[in-house]
Amino acid sequence: MSRIAPKPGTYPAPQSDARGDIVSHTLRRVTDSPLDRAVADARDALVARQDAQGHWLFELEADCTIPAEYIMMMHFLDEIDAELETKICRYLRSAQAEHGGWPLYHGGAFNISCTVKAYYALKLAGDRPDAAHMVRARTAILEHGGAAAVNVFTRIALALYGQLPWRGVPYIPVEIMLLPRWFPFHLDKVSYWSRTVMVPLFILCTRKPVAKNPRNVHIRELFTTPPETERDYFRTEGILAKAFLVADRLGRMIDPLIPARMRERATRLAENWMLERLNGEDGLGAIFPAMVNSLEAMVILGYAEDDPRRVTAKRALQKLTVVACNVAEVPIAQTHCALSNGVEDRLDIGRRSADHPQDLARRGLLFLQLHEARLEVVDPGALALPRVAGDRGLGFDLRPRGLCTPTHRPLLASHGALRPRRDRRQARRRRPPGQVGWPGTR
Repeated sequence: MSRIAPKPGTYPAPQSDARGDIVSHTLRRVTDSPLDRAVADARDALVARQDAQGHWLFELEADCTIPAEYIMMMHFLDEIDAELETKICRYLRSAQAEHGGWPLYHGGAFNISCTVKAYYALKLAGDRPDAAHMVRARTAILEHGGAAAVNVFTRIALALYGQLPWRGVPYIPVEIMLLPRWFPFHLDKVSYWSRTVMVPLFILCTRKPVAKNPRNVHIRELFTTPPETERDYFRTEGILAKAFLVADRLGRMIDPLIPARMRERATRLAENWMLERLNGEDGLGAIFPAMVNSLEAMVILGYAEDDPRRVTAKRALQKLTVVACNVAEVPIAQTHCALSNGVEDRLDIGRRSADHPQDLARRGLLFLQLHEARLEVVDPGALALPRVAGDRGLGFDLRPRGLCTPTHRPLLASHGALRPRRDRRQARRRRPPGQVGWPGTR
């Protein structure tokens, strides 16, 4: 779902002033290498799109799995916003590709998981199966093996709706929360993103609830074999795949033997872990899948509709549906990306005088400094993780603030990034322990 109104290609063209002359005459380096020419072209295009205030602002949207999952979430809870659902469906229909399905990026190849979710979301919202766009999507899905060929997360979503049996989903018990640190798999050994998605998912996959699905919508027509008789939900090629299948079957066999007290303890651990990281209206992990899983887990655990934690979790999801963006929020994350991955590395910031195009990058850094984009550090020392060299060597969790997430490389303010790289490395070494981004940010 888009956060801002302009469509790709509708951004205002750069004004023909001295800045345009700088881009066309100073930045371009003529070389014999196609790679260097491609980098120069991309760099010039990026600089030309910089706003006069110093920031970059592009259309920010996810692939169609996210709006489709939003509709599925509303029908799972039977809390349907009809007006919003209509807008999301209009967006999904407009994003359908020529191949009949939905890709993971504009102009991308057919993706069966995304397409199955989009098809199901549209059908949940009332689109008729015999509508032209639905027929095209269904034909493409069946040509690619049917709904049984979707990825694990999509299969879990379908199992929650009763569209395929739980044996088509990997065995994911909540008792994973009780595994010791020395075990090959432990929560502290995976990324924070993965943890936020998995922990509430442990609860859902253990409780195995069924979506309310008030209109009782099914998608049996997307399976080449009836889902209850399908046998090929998992890969069987290779030693590793076979080992996982053995472990999966063993887990299912012993599941009925797990003591109720142990299951309850593991469930409370997962619940508390999730609640401690709800992150207010920014949402668990500030990522949609984790936020949806946490809300649905709270519903399954019996949280009342007016419980403040459930209300906040739902509000965090509702904030993601904003169509028009706040220009004081989104450009922060996008300017981080532009400077970190484009301008900073390709313009050799700080090696030339202020009347060169490097001044454009300096302007972007000043925009970030004025808006104090930062990462808030929480739970210091909570995890005994090894510290590594560089900006990413943090032994504790980061709480995402809005759209400025831990994936954006912190830039040094006070013009630290304007100094030669050697000086910047020395500045990082002088930075006090625990400081992230700008001096004074903790």
